Amino acid sequence: WQPNESSLYNNLGKTYEELGNYLEAITHYQIALQLNPSFQAASDNLNRLLQQTATESSTLVLSSPSVGKALHYYQQANLALEERKRDEAIRFYYLAITHNPNLVEAYNNLAHLLEEYPEQMSVAVLYYQQALRRNPHYSEAHYNLANTYWKLGEPEKAVPHYQEVLKLNPEHLGAYHNLANVLRGLRHFDEAIKLHEKSLQIQNHLVQGHLNLANLLRELGQYELTLSHARHAIENANPLSRNHFTLYNNLLFSLQYDPHLSAETIFKHHCDWNQFIQPYVTPYSKYVNPLSSKRTLRIAYLSSDFYEHSASYLIEA
Repeated sequence: WQPNESSLYNNLGKTYEELGNYLEAITHYQIALQLNPSFQAASDNLNRLLQQTATESSTLVLSSPSVGKALHYYQQANLALEERKRDEAIRFYYLAITHNPNLVEAYNNLAHLLEEYPEQMSVAVLYYQQALRRNPHYSEAHYNLANTYWKLGEPEKAVPHYQEVLKLNPEHLGAYHNLANVLRGLRHFDEAIKLHEKSLQIQNHLVQGHLNLANLLRELGQYELTLSHARHAIENANPLSRNHFTLYNNLLFSLQYDPHLSAETIFKHHCDWNQFIQPYVTPYSKYVNPLSSKRTLRIAYLSSDFYEHSASYLIEA
């Protein structure tokens, strides 16, 4: 990294911006940040310009828009994205938009890339909004915008966009789950339960749906239904997957809350789980432990093995 070189690209970016060539300005600001990721001035210039171009659609239009060129740049952006060249993909999506301001997929994909950078999430919102202004029925943009609002800690703004997704696509399981979780956080429990139940009507074998509903019902003190959905989640999971271990641990945790279960029944569930998991757990090493009264006795609990135990939730609590 050479400080003078990054400053040079930042200054060139400002020059291009003053000349109205926003694409070259964005490109040079990005290069400056690649050379020096902590270059605050270049970061501020890039974020400001991205926000400006997202709100002023007139700046995106070239003198002679070309749908063919827009499609070419859009395809180049997708290829760059497959190769994990994010900055290059951002530039190509921006190029696609300049040649065809109505290419809503480019706005959506550009916003989806930008939201991966915390300092640019508010800019991502503006690009999603641009896509929806051009196509109010664009389900994917509604869904992504809702997720972004949720990440930004604005769940109330996320709700109507999740609801719009479900109007456009009544079988969108992701929207059901996310909206239910948002409403749960807003303490609209009855609505959240109905959404989880609706998702399970669409796909009854969905592990995450049963798990989410079990967690919510346990929070509300409905323990019999909690255990029912926890068991459904386990039945539908891959028995050898890490997720299955987590699900069973969740079930054992839920058992503690059922006043109708005896201590013996709960203990038997733990024993059954230990018997099932035993073949898949690495055996403990045997250590020499001479029975000598002169030997210093050292006691410590440093092993991660405790977190593989069926009652590990007690440790985590």
